[in-house]
Amino acid sequence: MKKNTLKFITLILFIAGFFSACKEKPEALCACGKIEINKKEYIAMCVVPEVVTSNSVNYLRMENFSKQIMLYGYSFFIEYFYENHWELIKTDIIIELPLLYLEASTATEEEMNLYSFAEKYNSSKKGKYRIVKDVSLSTGQYNSYDLVAEFEFK
Repeated sequence: MKKNTLKFITLILFIAGFFSACKEKPEALCACGKIEINKKEYIAMCVVPEVVTSNSVNYLRMENFSKQIMLYGYSFFIEYFYENHWELIKTDIIIELPLLYLEASTATEEEMNLYSFAEKYNSSKKGKYRIVKDVSLSTGQYNSYDLVAEFEFK
């Protein structure tokens, strides 16, 4: 009887620990595209995972760990690292510019097909790429930042 009771208590503690861990605030993931606003606040953007292949699913993650609302749109530009400098990749994409926002102390992810993008607009060249997106923080006046997310195309 004592063995079953011990197993039952262990199971209850395991389940309780699992559910309490799920309620915790998600950890910050982006380090490469991080801009520190001050010692305690930052905004960031990254590609998750950072390696893009023909069968990968990639997400553009934006993090706003500041006290302000972060404003941004769908627009971005993409660059390719070639001969020790970043070159803009020209596209024919026209993006409507609705204003989006990310509340303070939150993060969001949006799926992006980066493989198809590199394939169509850069002849499937392997190597380092980066996405650059203009964002603003609402602090009474709007401070503008260029968030950068690098990724590897293989």
